[in-house]
Amino acid sequence: MPPLNPDVADLAIPNSPLTAKSMPSPSAHSVRMRKVQTGARSRVPCCTSIRTAREPDRARRAFESHLARAKWMTREGNQHLLRRGWPTHNSCAARIRHDGRVDSPNSGSRRLAGQDTQQKGWQVSIFQAWFATASIRLRLRALKARFRDQKAEFEVIRQHLRPGDIACDVGANKGSFTYWLSRWCRGGRVIAFEPQPELARALADVCQSIGLSNVNVVAKGVYSHSGNRDLFVPEGHQPGASLTQMAKEVESFTILNVPVATLDEYFDPSDPITLLKIDVEGAEFGVLKGAERILRQHAPLLVFECENRHLAPGDMEGLFSYLKGLGYEGSFVCRRRLLPITEFAAAVHQRQDGERFWKSKDYCNNFIFRKAHGQLPT
Repeated sequence: MPPLNPDVADLAIPNSPLTAKSMPSPSAHSVRMRKVQTGARSRVPCCTSIRTAREPDRARRAFESHLARAKWMTREGNQHLLRRGWPTHNSCAARIRHDGRVDSPNSGSRRLAGQDTQQKGWQVSIFQAWFATASIRLRLRALKARFRDQKAEFEVIRQHLRPGDIACDVGANKGSFTYWLSRWCRGGRVIAFEPQPELARALADVCQSIGLSNVNVVAKGVYSHSGNRDLFVPEGHQPGASLTQMAKEVESFTILNVPVATLDEYFDPSDPITLLKIDVEGAEFGVLKGAERILRQHAPLLVFECENRHLAPGDMEGLFSYLKGLGYEGSFVCRRRLLPITEFAAAVHQRQDGERFWKSKDYCNNFIFRKAHGQLPT
């Protein structure tokens, strides 16, 4: 890792109207944002440049400062930008093709850095795209996922992925994982499957608008066979959508008939899949069954959520045995620590006591599996 830049500021600009002093020109800011996006060094404050293990207090202060600034930008700061008269970034509405891929009508019109064609207009467009509400919310969700909610999982993923890799985000939802996979697979591909048409379009729009050009959003579900299947969407809780029957605590839901595909059929045998992230609310076994060729041939890292209450028929022991038969060994996340799967007991780690038991800090439903020749970091 290169030396840290001591000039990078820890604290964000205080919440105040955007001025020439507090906000660089569109041209300068767009260049800096591209540097942050691509990982290049810049004076733009970036809390991710701090070694959290060595300076935890400093990292926490920086994270909270920039998180507060991002929240302010989402609520009202972006309105300052719009009132300055820059063009609205509404020309990238996505459409879903017959094969499930999500295209944007202006996806081919993006200017590349160095092209001498309306460069100033492109920079203004990029500037506004980065500060559009949808863009800010995506990055805010991504920060919360990486540094709070799924910190242990992301540490493993970042160590595993390399530029040029192919990663698959099954159940991409609003893109918390897609964002980081795109950054860590530069020069490669990220295939994001999301069966809810509304979410798929929104994710394709925001990825296209902020330049995540290696992301391909596919508006399909993933299962053990191709065709169509009912998707159960809980009322007011889109992330809980499932291709299997709804959990008993869900009282009201909408049923959508959506296209589904198997990963083995979608990907060419020559595609070296490096990572499968899976969040499908009970359809995990179906996804893995439909990817058995990939599991045997390419041995991707598996990062998935799984709960006994969602698996019907079957249970997690059956799922773990299936993966063990393919040469995988696993760990589970318990209070942000990785523990060997041999210590997991559903009666203890997924105890269903009280209301909203799945929100308990001791409730464990995130798992990481990889081929047995490698050891997971602890």
